[in-house]
Amino acid sequence: MKNIRIKLYASMGLALFALAGAAWAADCGGDEPCSCGDNVVEDRTLIAGEDLVLGTACAGNGLIMNTEGVTLDLGGKRITGKGNGAGVKIEVDGVTIRNGKIEKFARGISTNSSATNDSLIEKIKTRLNTQGGIKINGDFNILEKNSAMENDGHGIRLDGHDNELIKNTADKNEFDGIHVDGTGNTLEKNSAKKNNGDGISVEGGGNIDDGGNKGKKNVGDDCLIDLLPCV
Repeated sequence: MKNIRIKLYASMGLALFALAGAAWAADCGGDEPCSCGDNVVEDRTLIAGEDLVLGTACAGNGLIMNTEGVTLDLGGKRITGKGNGAGVKIEVDGVTIRNGKIEKFARGISTNSSATNDSLIEKIKTRLNTQGGIKINGDFNILEKNSAMENDGHGIRLDGHDNELIKNTADKNEFDGIHVDGTGNTLEKNSAKKNNGDGISVEGGGNIDDGGNKGKKNVGDDCLIDLLPCV
């Protein structure tokens, strides 16, 4: 009888733990402030003193984009993690993430095993993330005026087709500064310096060098697009 009680209490404890975990990931956006791990379901500009995600070192994901067409503006503020999860995890198409800093997660922005298409990431600074700054899988996305510095892994990694990378910088990352694998991607005025891999590495065929892409003082090649030096 005693063993049965112990097993019953253990099962109840696991059930309560699971329910607590499910309740922890709330929805935010619109007039609802955001906390660590929340799903951003409406447009939101983060505000210091209101959005608790700004004042907390998140143990897992910072915020999750799981609703199409939503814009997350970091308001020029910083989201910080504890080396796990993504600062912003993207699970859907057509989202916008802009204007702020993401530091000390596993990845600053990531689609993980998902993909996103037709999304915009602009004016985001990623730094000191343990597996990379920005990692995107998908097509027809725009990455513009972002920076990735001092991340383990690649600064910016993009796997997909027909994406645009414009005026991004990637410096002092553990692997490549900017690494692109796919076809039909367009790069313009990106720069990469002092990375421990290549500066800018693009492969897959049919990618477009629109000029102004530069690498300097990288351990590997400074700038190659489909095996050709950048123009």
